Amino acid sequence: RGVSIIATNPAGEVLLVRHSYGARSWTFPGGGCKRGEAPANTARREFAEELGAGLSHLKLIDTLNEEISGAPHTAYILTGTIAGPIRPDRREIAEAAFFAPDAAPQPLSPLAAVRLERWLEQR
Repeated sequence: RGVSIIATNPAGEVLLVRHSYGARSWTFPGGGCKRGEAPANTARREFAEELGAGLSHLKLIDTLNEEISGAPHTAYILTGTIAGPIRPDRREIAEAAFFAPDAAPQPLSPLAAVRLERWLEQR
């Protein structure tokens, strides 16, 4: 189980990140749920750890059952508004930037593309 966070700034732009490991594609911030941890709490914890900021108006918008690296995975997709300036930790997050929702950078990870599409459908 894990979360993906579609965080927006006051201008309505979405935050995308590049991790310091794995593929160099753009994706949404997020991470794995600890045992017994609610997805909203995971989102707040991961966002604070990786980006040094809070989230307001946090809302679960979708749940995806998918396969990642050959294993079943439940992904909780949450959206929220960024509360405070972002400060990428430079340990897990190598780069973070805001983009207009209809102008996502390339390469965008396939998982992020699905999540962005789901979010745009619900806006």
